[in-house]
Amino acid sequence: MKQFISILAALGLGISTTTTMIACSNNKSATIVNKPLLWTLFSNKQIVVGIDEPNDSIINKILSVNKIERTVFDRNATFNFLNHRIVRISVLETSDEWGGADVEINLLDNLNTASFSSIIYPDQVTFDLSQRTIAFIKSKITSELDWTALRINLDYERSVFRITPNASANKYWGLIEIGYSKTPRRTLQSLIKITNLTVLKNATKTDILNQLSALNDGFLFDENQLEISDYNYRTDFTLTITPKADSDLYYGASLTINVCKNINDLDLNGFAINVDNDSTKTIDQFKTSHANLKIDWDAMDIQTTTNTLTVSASATSQKYIGSFTSILWQPILFLDNYQADNNESRILGDLLKVNESPEIHNLNIGIEVDKSSDQLKVYNKDHPEQNQIIINYYERIDLGTTITTTKLTRISNGANDTEIKLAIIAQNNLTPKQANAILNQVDVYKIPEQNSFYLIIKNYGNISTVFFGKTNNIAFDV
Repeated sequence: MKQFISILAALGLGISTTTTMIACSNNKSATIVNKPLLWTLFSNKQIVVGIDEPNDSIINKILSVNKIERTVFDRNATFNFLNHRIVRISVLETSDEWGGADVEINLLDNLNTASFSSIIYPDQVTFDLSQRTIAFIKSKITSELDWTALRINLDYERSVFRITPNASANKYWGLIEIGYSKTPRRTLQSLIKITNLTVLKNATKTDILNQLSALNDGFLFDENQLEISDYNYRTDFTLTITPKADSDLYYGASLTINVCKNINDLDLNGFAINVDNDSTKTIDQFKTSHANLKIDWDAMDIQTTTNTLTVSASATSQKYIGSFTSILWQPILFLDNYQADNNESRILGDLLKVNESPEIHNLNIGIEVDKSSDQLKVYNKDHPEQNQIIINYYERIDLGTTITTTKLTRISNGANDTEIKLAIIAQNNLTPKQANAILNQVDVYKIPEQNSFYLIIKNYGNISTVFFGKTNNIAFDV
């Protein structure tokens, strides 16, 4: 065998296997096992890979172009990424199938797999290779590249910036082409001149865009080119329009559209409560009653008169226009000497008498009596959905006919008011509600020269919810 190998060497014949001597059990003969050398297995030593391609995917690609199965490779060799450009393949010491020295595979990044903007516009840079343009082109490629290994050229015929590897560089393959648009983009500010508009009640975003288009020479609000904010009639007063990053028609800053609403469209209640004839309290109560409407009261001016409350847009408001007037109602109605549930016509008469104003008497007023809660629903029959209010009512009886006592026994004129009231309660057949009203809702008025007194409801009938009027004179015990 040695003689045969010597003859091959003398003839200059190379071999691509390794020879391994295996001793036989009788130590008299040997078997030669030939292993293929690693460099012959990996004949393709330069591979094009994707930028940022995962390592495992790169290894599979190396094996694929060299027609090697992964399971065979894993059984006989291992790999090591020396850097981003080189993979070293080494035979495992345990391999019975492969042999030879390490092999290094060169990797070329495919420029086509870079992340970049596909088009540049005249509003961004000019079509040249100035430092500003080159810096801008580099900023539009988000993949990390070694620009010392690349060059940028202009293709005037196709209007593209072309990026290719330098001839001497061994890092990249392929090319990047970024188009240059010949059509300039426009700013929204240069196209949309009217940005303030008043919308109809419950207008949608589509309604606003259609109205805005009609005011601006039919401008088309293409949502493929523009980001348009959501809009809610109740809560929003602006609409924001922004060019999309990839828009080929528009660029630049966002545009804000001011959306104004007519106060008459806000569903304000045409009826309001007069709180203690106090303007501040009345206005606060009116605002509170409309909390669900999400109104910006700071953009409004509210004034009251004896019978009305008027809401107007403030002088500087860009949110509202117009004005709205509500009619003020007294919050309490006293029903004296009759039952509410059987006398609706009389209730209405008393209601209008208490709330004397031309504004009210010109309306077609209707009422609904809720006996269970002692409340009246008052509404305008012509517009019940927007003009209605709840008024508390109290059925009162005559204090003079309820208290039948003409003389207090064992109570002199030196007694205090509480003693006198307790004696009145004791000498009259009163309900607990009436007895409590005697203690808290009536005053004692003494007449010393006549050794007598009388009871009268507090504040001339505006506080007591049980009685009205006053008693006859009642004598003290002598």
